[in-house]
Amino acid sequence: MFTIFNQSLRRWKWQIIGWGSSLLVIAMYLMWLYKPMMKQQAQVKALFDAYGKEMLSFFGGTVDIFSAGGYLNFGFFSYIPVVLGILALLLGAGLVVADEEKGTLDLILAHPISRTALFWGRWLALVAALMAVLVLTWAGFAVGLPWTGLNATVWQLLLPHIALFSILLLFSSLALWLSLVLPSRTLAASVTAALLVASYLVTSLASVNAKLEPLNQFSPLKSYQGGSAINGLHIGPLLSSCGIALGFALLGWLLFLRRDIRVSGEGTWGLPRILLVLCGALWLWSGCASGPATAERNPSTGRQPSTPPANVESQEDPTIYLPLVTHQQPAPTLAGCSVFPADNIWNTPVDTLPVDPNSDVYVATIGANASVHADFGSGLWEGGPIGIPYVTVPGTQPRVPVTFDYADESDPGPYPIPPDAPIEGGAASNGDRHVLVVDRDNCVLYELYYAFPVNGGSAWTAGSGAIFDLSSHALRPASWTSADAAGLPILPGLVRYAEVAAGEIRHALRFTAPQTRRAYVWPARHYASDLTGAQYPPMGQRFRLKADFDIRGFSPEVQVILRALKTYGMMLADNGAAWYISGAPDERWDNDVLHELHQITGAAFEAVDVSALMVDANSGQVKK
Repeated sequence: MFTIFNQSLRRWKWQIIGWGSSLLVIAMYLMWLYKPMMKQQAQVKALFDAYGKEMLSFFGGTVDIFSAGGYLNFGFFSYIPVVLGILALLLGAGLVVADEEKGTLDLILAHPISRTALFWGRWLALVAALMAVLVLTWAGFAVGLPWTGLNATVWQLLLPHIALFSILLLFSSLALWLSLVLPSRTLAASVTAALLVASYLVTSLASVNAKLEPLNQFSPLKSYQGGSAINGLHIGPLLSSCGIALGFALLGWLLFLRRDIRVSGEGTWGLPRILLVLCGALWLWSGCASGPATAERNPSTGRQPSTPPANVESQEDPTIYLPLVTHQQPAPTLAGCSVFPADNIWNTPVDTLPVDPNSDVYVATIGANASVHADFGSGLWEGGPIGIPYVTVPGTQPRVPVTFDYADESDPGPYPIPPDAPIEGGAASNGDRHVLVVDRDNCVLYELYYAFPVNGGSAWTAGSGAIFDLSSHALRPASWTSADAAGLPILPGLVRYAEVAAGEIRHALRFTAPQTRRAYVWPARHYASDLTGAQYPPMGQRFRLKADFDIRGFSPEVQVILRALKTYGMMLADNGAAWYISGAPDERWDNDVLHELHQITGAAFEAVDVSALMVDANSGQVKK
C-alpha cells in the first residue's frame, strides 16, 4: 500500500505544485489587498451597495466584510469549493478507472498487489494531495498576514482550510464512487461537477430566495463554514462531511473488489439507471447537509421533571446556522418556524446604517460607564431560571382562557398555554413573569406579561398579552403595548444557546435601559415613561456595538454575541437595568464566560437610525 501511495503522489506531483502555488499567490495577494481596502471602507461599502444582493450572494455577501471572517469568505472561501473542487473530482473520478480505461489496470494487478492495497493506497494519496494543496494555500495566507491588519492568527487562518478540506474530500469520494457505477470517468466527473455547481448555486441563492431553502437542505455546502470558521470550527458538520466521504469510499472499494476489469468504452447505461444512482447519491449525502441537531433545553420552573409534560415539546432548534453566504441570510428558525421573514427589521443587519444624531446623548443617559450584563444564564437565581424561558407546543395543545388587566390593548384568548408552562423568574416570582409559547405547527407566538395560572393552569390571568404570526410582518396597532413595554415581541430578541453554539446569531437582540422617553420609534408601538427630554432614548431605538471594538480577547461564545451586536444590534424594549441583554435560560450556559460581557461599557455602543429601512409604519418589512 505504501508503494502505491508514493507512486500516486508522484503521478500527481505537478497538479499539486501547480494548483498549490497558484492558490498560494492568490492568498498572498488577498492578504495584501486587505489593508488598502480598509482605508477606503466608505467607498467600498458604497460600491457594494450599488450591486444587487443576488449577485453579491455568490461571493459571500457584504455583511461584516471588513472583519477577518467576512473578508476571507467574500474574497476566497465562498467560491473556492467550486474552483478547487474541479481538481478534487478529477482526481477522484480517475483514481482507479483511469488505469482501467487505459488498459493498464490488469497489468498492475498482475503484480503481487491486492485490490484493497491498490484502492486504499490511492485513496490515501488523494487525501494527502488535497491536504498538500491546502497547506500551500494556507502558507500564502500565513506569509501575507504580517502585511495586513487582519484580526487573526496564523492558526486561526488554518481553520477555514480544514472546513474546505472536508467538502473537497466529500466530492472527490463521490466522484470515485460514481466512476465505478457509471460507464466512464468522464461521465462520473461531469455528474459530480454538476452536483457541486448545483449545490453552490442553491446554497448561495437560498439566502435571497426562500423558495430554494427546501432544496438547500440537501446541499453539503449548507453546512460549509467558509471564512467564518476563523471564529471557531464546528466539529459536527466537519465530521459529518468526512464520514459521508468515507462512506462513498467504502462503497467504491466494495464495488472495486467485485467488478471485472472493463475495457475502455465497454458498457452503457440508460438515463433511468443514471437517475437512480443520482437519487441514491443525494440520499446518502443529505445527512451531511443536516449535521447533528443542536437543541435547547425545555426551561422549567425550579425543579426539572424526569419526563416532559404531555403535549409539550422541549425547546429545540435543530438548524445549524452555517450558510455559505453572509448577506441577506435566511431568517432564524425555531422549532421549524422562521422567526419572522428574512426581510423583517428584526433580521436585518444595521452595520452599514448611519449613526443617529442623538447617539452620544442616548449613550450618556443610559450610562456610558455602565457595564453590559447578560440577563440570562444557567442555574437558578432567587429560585427561578436566569433569563426569559419559552416553550414550544403542538397545534393540538388545548387553548385556555386568559383574563387581562389591560384587555383593551391585549389580544383576546384563548391561548395554548400548558399548565406547567415555564414562567420568568419561577412560579413564585413577583417580577415580570413573562410566559412565551410557540405553536410550532402553525408558527404562531403567544406572549404574556405578569402571568399567573388559575386552577392548576386551566385558566390564566395576565397584565397583557400579544399574539404574533411568525410568518408575517404585521406590527401591533399603534400605541398598543404587548407583553413588552415597547409593544414588540420578546422571543425574537432573546439570545438562545443553540445559536451561540452554532456560531452565529442572525437577528437583533433585546435590551433594557433605566429611563426612556415618552415616545417610540419604528418598529416599536408603545412607550412606558412620562419623561419628555430629548436626552432619553425612545422605545424601539436600535443600538449597535461599534465596528472598531476589538473582540479578540473574549471567549468564542461571547464573540458570537458581540458579532451579532455589531451586525444586527439590539432594540430598546423595556425599562430596566442599563445595558441588560435578554436571553433564554439554558443549563449549558457557562455563567463565568457570560460575565466577560461586564468588561464592555455603554461607551462601546452607538445609536442607529433605521428609518431609511421602513416600507410602512405598520409593517416590520424592510426595503430591499
